[in-house]
Amino acid sequence: MTNLSPLEKAQAAMAEKRAAGEIERLSPIEKARRNPASLRLAINGKCWDCVGCGVDPNPRKAIGQCCISDCTLWPVRPYQRMAESDNESAPEEDDADASVNPGKHIYAPTPETNSQAPSTEGPQAD
Repeated sequence: MTNLSPLEKAQAAMAEKRAAGEIERLSPIEKARRNPASLRLAINGKCWDCVGCGVDPNPRKAIGQCCISDCTLWPVRPYQRMAESDNESAPEEDDADASVNPGKHIYAPTPETNSQAPSTEGPQAD
């Protein structure tokens, strides 16, 4: 008889259940299809689809670090906290928006928003 830790016993039991077909691992897309009333599962499934349906070796990191800020789901994408904790260990970048919103950038600056800034070059004629 082998002396297995409780974790190893649980892992062995799960492996046996998977082999017997009692447990199936579902993709986020399949989870959303099985529960169409869940908005969270729909968002997770769409983000999973967008990063390649698990082809990426680390899809959670890819979703959390998504740079497509024009996407309507970008502010509510999953795994953002995981990406933020990775960024805390990374060196700080010089960013003009950091003083406005130091922890998170929800909207990317556009040329239109930058051109609307008031000018400090001198008095304006009306």
